[in-house]
Amino acid sequence: MIETPPELLAALRVELSHVRAPLPRQIEALSELFRLFTSERRSLGRLSYLDVPRLRAAYLRYHLPLNTARAMAVLKDLLRVAPRVADVSDVVVDIGAGLGSASLATLLGLPPLARRRFALYDRSAAALRVARRLIARCRPGRGGPRWGPERPEIFTRAWRWPGLPPMPRQGLVWLSMVLNELGAGASRGVDPARLLEELASKLRDRGIVVIMEPAMRAPGIALLKLHDAALASKDWRVLAPCTHQLGCPLLRERDRSWCHFRFRWQAPQLVRDVADPLELEHEEPSFAYLALERIPWTPGHASPAAPAGLDETRARVIGDAMDVRGGTGIYLCADGKRRLAAPPPPEAARGDVVDGRRLVARWDAPA
Repeated sequence: MIETPPELLAALRVELSHVRAPLPRQIEALSELFRLFTSERRSLGRLSYLDVPRLRAAYLRYHLPLNTARAMAVLKDLLRVAPRVADVSDVVVDIGAGLGSASLATLLGLPPLARRRFALYDRSAAALRVARRLIARCRPGRGGPRWGPERPEIFTRAWRWPGLPPMPRQGLVWLSMVLNELGAGASRGVDPARLLEELASKLRDRGIVVIMEPAMRAPGIALLKLHDAALASKDWRVLAPCTHQLGCPLLRERDRSWCHFRFRWQAPQLVRDVADPLELEHEEPSFAYLALERIPWTPGHASPAAPAGLDETRARVIGDAMDVRGGTGIYLCADGKRRLAAPPPPEAARGDVVDGRRLVARWDAPA
């Protein structure tokens, strides 16, 4: 269960207190924003919706807490397999930051440090001003003794694609809901190899890049292609959600499925007030993500080994339980293959990591 931190709720209430539109108008604006994200997606490439006050307020009320919860779920999962994500998070680069959901999740979801520096980049200067205020208001130093001495530094700058903004040689880099919007209305999406090459040229030392997207087909498959491009580049290790350093089996499947996961979220009342009238799901949000570690290496040398602590005997559950051959089965990704475990591991749910060694007897041929 992911809960919205009270510090963020307090900061959101302060920011929302300046919204003069009555609740019905806020609900209408959120409905308009959803049309923009779905049936009217081709307008996304032209419209900076966060520069439109009513749409920015709707995003602040619903999408900002939701995407912060998603990013906290990503960090929670990533910490289990790669605890060193906390070690490189003294510098956080948030590309396409919007209202700062990924930065807020890092601030509130990772163990505190003596000092964190946040660099947020977005095409909307208005959104960055809101993000700065939110981070400043809910910074851990104001939250009591549990936070320790952390006092984050905040840097914001307007930035537009193409090309990446400046970034340190080492740090935690977020691209949250960026690929989805960059591909909107375009005949071709982002070139995975080119993006990774540019990231590698800037993040030269050991660092971690987290790319989070909505659990939709197009951005989900874009993440799978990024996964394979990262392995081919020799500059990156795959940290999560994959449990191996092999090509993605889903790219070879005819059904064109993709990895996406769910988590339970205790949505705050300010979200439910606008989500429930529109019948928007908020109890079990979904997301897709890919975490990569930058590995410096010398041309001509062997490609880097699998990261320490990554046990390739593990399997990630990538489906829901389903009826198969008169029984029940579930899809898992293990040793670079999509496998069907029948019967499934007890109480296994989409996104869980299980011990593949105990499931060999249950596996059919790779599905």
